[in-house]
Amino acid sequence: MKLSETIIAWNENSEDVAIGPLLQNGETDWTKKYLKTSGAAYTKVRELEESDAELFCLTKAIFLMVGDKVDPEAVHNAFMEIDEYRDSMFFCDDIMFD
Repeated sequence: MKLSETIIAWNENSEDVAIGPLLQNGETDWTKKYLKTSGAAYTKVRELEESDAELFCLTKAIFLMVGDKVDPEAVHNAFMEIDEYRDSMFFCDDIMFD
C-alpha cells in the first residue's frame, strides 16, 4: 500500500498500531478505536516524493516507538504494509550489513 493512500493509526503505550486505507466519503471510520492518526490523513503527506515518503515512514516509526512508546515489533510489522517503509528496509540492510 502506498503511503499516499495509507492512514497510520495508533494508541500510545500499547501494541495498538494499524495501517489502513485513506477514508473516502461515506466509508466507515476504521480508525475510531485509535487516539492518533497520521499518514495520508494529511495532504502534505499525500504529496511527498518517494524518497521523502521513505524518510517520513522511518521517522514516523521511530516517533511511535520512542515518543509514544508503541511496541517496536508491532510498529515494524504494521509499517511493513507500507511500500515506502518496506523499500527503505532494503536500503538500511545495505548500510548495516556491508
